[in-house]
Amino acid sequence: MSAKTSKTESTTGVFRLVYRHLTGLEYDAEPRTNATWTESGDKVLHESGRARRWSYRPRLQRAAIRWTWTAAAAGEGYAVFAEPDVAAGTLAAGAAAATTWAGYKTSEAALNFTHRRRVVRPLAKALAKSLENEPANILRDMIVPRRTDVPDAEVRVPVPDGWHGDRKTVAAVVAARLGGEWDADWRMHQAPFSAVFTRTPEPPGMVKWADVLHHIAANKEGEIFVGLNSRGNPYRGDFVREEPMWGLSIGTGGGKSVFLQMVACQLVAQGAEILAIDPKFISLDPLVGIPGITVMNDPRNVGAMWDAIKDFRREMESRYDAWVLDRSLTFKRKVLIIEEGNMFSAISKEHWREVKKKGDPVSPPVWGDIAAILRMGRQANMNVVAVFQRMDDAATGNQGLRDSFGFRVLGRYTWQAWRMLVGTNPIPRSQKRRGRYIVVDGGEHVWIQAPYITEEQVREWCLARRAEQGYAPPMPAYAPDVATVTLDVTSRGHDGRELERVASLGVTRDSVTPHLILVKGSPGGESAEVPAPRYSLAAAAREGIVPLTADALRQAKRRPGFPDAGEDGMWTAEELQEWHANRPSAGRATEKEAAGE
Repeated sequence: MSAKTSKTESTTGVFRLVYRHLTGLEYDAEPRTNATWTESGDKVLHESGRARRWSYRPRLQRAAIRWTWTAAAAGEGYAVFAEPDVAAGTLAAGAAAATTWAGYKTSEAALNFTHRRRVVRPLAKALAKSLENEPANILRDMIVPRRTDVPDAEVRVPVPDGWHGDRKTVAAVVAARLGGEWDADWRMHQAPFSAVFTRTPEPPGMVKWADVLHHIAANKEGEIFVGLNSRGNPYRGDFVREEPMWGLSIGTGGGKSVFLQMVACQLVAQGAEILAIDPKFISLDPLVGIPGITVMNDPRNVGAMWDAIKDFRREMESRYDAWVLDRSLTFKRKVLIIEEGNMFSAISKEHWREVKKKGDPVSPPVWGDIAAILRMGRQANMNVVAVFQRMDDAATGNQGLRDSFGFRVLGRYTWQAWRMLVGTNPIPRSQKRRGRYIVVDGGEHVWIQAPYITEEQVREWCLARRAEQGYAPPMPAYAPDVATVTLDVTSRGHDGRELERVASLGVTRDSVTPHLILVKGSPGGESAEVPAPRYSLAAAAREGIVPLTADALRQAKRRPGFPDAGEDGMWTAEELQEWHANRPSAGRATEKEAAGE
């Protein structure tokens, strides 16, 4: 009797399995999702809280797929006996398809393994403390898709029974590890409990300067509005933090110059003074001639750019001299802006090759000045904003300066740039929209849309703010007969005379006055002695000061009798022409040296 009953139950079990197979049911008859005959599922019903993609399909679709595979298998089985040759061809095609499918699955498995090792496991460990749970328990039920940078990305984090911790901390950990901004949906009404994180919407597609003036007016001292985030709220950077230097890595066409001009406008509104290094002539053209802004934009005169940066450093040191004597002193903010840092690095290397002597360091000395400003400028209210197309170590003088930029903005970046500057996984997909940047501020990664401002708006805004601040009318945009008088700082004595000397530099309790500029035609400028123009070797060759190529001049510089360069690494036309006229066998050697032989 028992054997007969067992046989009957076995037969019934087979019929049930066949029925479930042909009608699209799960083989254990336990539904994984809320999918119906005609509608896809969107909610997990199984007690495990997990479901395969198959279980989300409508039941009719699952049944049709199973019928197709069943019919194909039956047909192939019949063909093996009725038409062996046809069956062999079909089997070969099937084997090829199976091999392709197996290769695809192997590739997927490798990608999933890497994703789990680099992203999922570290996230589970990071959440363990906040969720008061073991990493293994979190890892078992946590779902993190490989692509978390797409709009429909969904991350599911299991929450243990009885947990009453800080939800904001959990959300902050997820955002820090995955990057960007996430909205959390805490599903705590029915077990299994979980938190489902979805991407917030993208920032606005276009932000105009006129539309954000009220946000700019709300800036506190040292704060700069940089754009609107995904919720349309203002996002600000500042120059008063522990790491107040800004580094931008933005690819070609990403709006670097407009961003810098927008930042400069807000600095001007706060009364700050600016030294701008622009190796591309016109990137910061709207700022030229604005009172309180010095723009060095001639790439043929690298020495002048270096001198301006050295003066910036000297002023920083003079502020420290004053602050040591009187800790109550406050200083007007002054910002060094370096546009096109990669180009500045390249022309600095070229200039240094021309002027350096035996025993000089390999790197151009200007990077020593920049390094000092980056590391010491905060206390003196002097900051740096540097923008690069690729902010690698070579672009910053091989001085290890990248870590000195605490506030970073990336746009149109490559995955290599992200690994180099941020180093977190997964890597957010770069967006090509002009002005669309991701701000990396500590552990926070926030997408923003920076405002767009025209060149006319830049000049109008800056001139109006300077007039309100009592500045003199703007200087000429370009004055060839300008002599800049700077005061060197060498003494560190702490007596009364030193305080008077520091005061003579323009340091007061409220501000630091700009360097004295004597312009021909202005009061005090008529009798000012204008220094003779100075040239690098490349500039001397280009301007025809002597009839030699730059390479020939570089070779001649290594020989005895060549005049020594000045402190700026350049020569006057008179010095070069006198050397050329008096050198041995001048007439016979000119053509040979001109050919670089």
